[in-house]
Amino acid sequence: MLAVYARALDLPADYFDRFFEDPMWTTRNAFYPGSVLAEENQFGISPHRDHGFITFLPLSDEPGLQIQTPAGEWIAAEQVKDAIIVNTGEFMNRWTNGRFIATPHRVIPPRNDRYSIALFFNPTWDTEAIPLETCVSADNPAQFDPINIHDYLDWYINQNFNKDGGGQQGSNIA
Repeated sequence: MLAVYARALDLPADYFDRFFEDPMWTTRNAFYPGSVLAEENQFGISPHRDHGFITFLPLSDEPGLQIQTPAGEWIAAEQVKDAIIVNTGEFMNRWTNGRFIATPHRVIPPRNDRYSIALFFNPTWDTEAIPLETCVSADNPAQFDPINIHDYLDWYINQNFNKDGGGQQGSNIA
């Protein structure tokens, strides 16, 4: 996929290789219990954008994943047997100066038990997202300050999670 991304950005196919000599990756294995009577505004996982470079998500047999269109409408991810969704993360969005969008998505409560395994794939910890030369122009100046993946993930956690979850936000637990 690194070569595909590079060519789509008018860069040499091996452009990203040097940034992934020691990649950081994590998985998220999720179980969403089936629910016939989901309440309004109830989610398996609330609306969000992935935070890193790219995410690989094999589709679950049980539907529930929804993607937000640019117009703000939520649509179901099409169920395609043996498919893998590849999501752009916010770090890649910064690196491409907004050219590749980190798409908002969510999981609604499924009717039947749902299992999912996401792989979050990121560059070596000190890689900086400096808006790429092929994504910056007089009409589209750099929109983001350079930041390395380690510092970005640290910022992301601090902004989005309470202290019990590893961040700096005040606890929501009474």
